[in-house]
Amino acid sequence: PRLGTANSHEEREQLEEEEVALVERFQAEIAPLDLNRMMREATTVRHDHIVKFSDLRDGVRLHLLGHREAAGVSFGDALPSLTQILKGHRPGELTIFTGRTGQGKTTVCSQLSLDLAEKGIHTLWGSFEVKNIMLVAKMLQQHARKSLANCSEEEFDAASETFTELPLWYLSYYGSTKLDDVLSAMEYATYQFDVRHVILDNLQFMTSASSGKDLFSALDNSIHRLRTFASDHNVHITLVIHPRKDDESHLLTLSSVFGSAKATQESDNVIILQNSGLIKYLDIRKNRYDGTLGFVPLNFDPKTLRFRQMTPEELRDVEETQE
Repeated sequence: PRLGTANSHEEREQLEEEEVALVERFQAEIAPLDLNRMMREATTVRHDHIVKFSDLRDGVRLHLLGHREAAGVSFGDALPSLTQILKGHRPGELTIFTGRTGQGKTTVCSQLSLDLAEKGIHTLWGSFEVKNIMLVAKMLQQHARKSLANCSEEEFDAASETFTELPLWYLSYYGSTKLDDVLSAMEYATYQFDVRHVILDNLQFMTSASSGKDLFSALDNSIHRLRTFASDHNVHITLVIHPRKDDESHLLTLSSVFGSAKATQESDNVIILQNSGLIKYLDIRKNRYDGTLGFVPLNFDPKTLRFRQMTPEELRDVEETQE
């Protein structure tokens, strides 16, 4: 019993010594730490989608002071009023472009995208209705500012040399195409080539597998996913949508865009290529940036395949002819 008591006493002393040593070691480790300072400087973990004014201040300053950086990139000298109305081309937006068949939607979009690419905007084209060879042939002549039909090898090479240097890429899809495949290619282009402008011509080819109520549901879902992509990847998407079938003697309106109202609701800009019977013009029906609306009268040059803004004199002559 005495031996047992002695052992228990020795064990208690040993445990007490170990406990004291453990406390001393812990105090030695935390001694260099200023816990009060750590508490003062501690910050909460931020949420990726919650911001404060300090995060937005520079952008707000640019917007309110009217700086060009906030307004966006000019659409070029050919269509100055388009830049004046929309305040330029900005990333992260969704533009809906519509117009009746055969009026020149693809031609206008190719020119606008080309002029932006010439200013350094990395651009991806998705042409599901016009084959890439035909599209690029049009863009090459728009870039050369002259007709290349039946041109010489030297003329073709000269135009091609500068065109090759432009930051332009093309999706190889043609005809009916799954939106998932398109979005996957778009995502690759944004991080591999730093693409900031995507043109999709047109939405109906990415939803052609659906019909009836399923078609409208597919259209709404496609619009939502493209809108989300534009915002998440800070990419401007120009989406061509055919109008509804209606009386072609009437001008198109916002409600003429095929599908439900979701397309025009989710978009930042809506541009309609109109034909009054006397002139063609770009009708800007929505501008989320600052609300400015208006129209740009167009004059087409069949040699260069380019549109330019009509002068006031040309417009006045047309109006006098109508009278």
